[in-house]
Amino acid sequence: MAATILTGHNTVQTVTLTANDGNGNTSTCTMTVTVKDVTPPNVTCQSNVTINANASCQGALGLYTLTGTDNCSPSLGYTQSPSNGTILSGHNTVQLVTLTASDDAGNTATCPLPVPLKDVTPPSI
Repeated sequence: MAATILTGHNTVQTVTLTANDGNGNTSTCTMTVTVKDVTPPNVTCQSNVTINANASCQGALGLYTLTGTDNCSPSLGYTQSPSNGTILSGHNTVQLVTLTASDDAGNTATCPLPVPLKDVTPPSI
């Protein structure tokens, strides 16, 4: 029995099986084996983010990061929702930011990141 290692999402290999009854009678069939990457990326989420409110009690979301690795894809795509620059207003407003990593096969992993807006400006008299 030989072993063939297949790598890469959607790699296709045709396999031929032959049965022999020991009396010279044989029969064969073929099948197609396709490698499918169904494993999502492994990600590490950013934490402890706070935005300090400006004089108008507003602040903008930054561009937040997440790091990840994948079993098949050498590089990952990253997205953030809502996007960098989204304005928050009001002390203690918390915006849930979703960071997503995607591999070449379309598998995704997400990280929820709560981002609070804090009023740190003392009142003026």
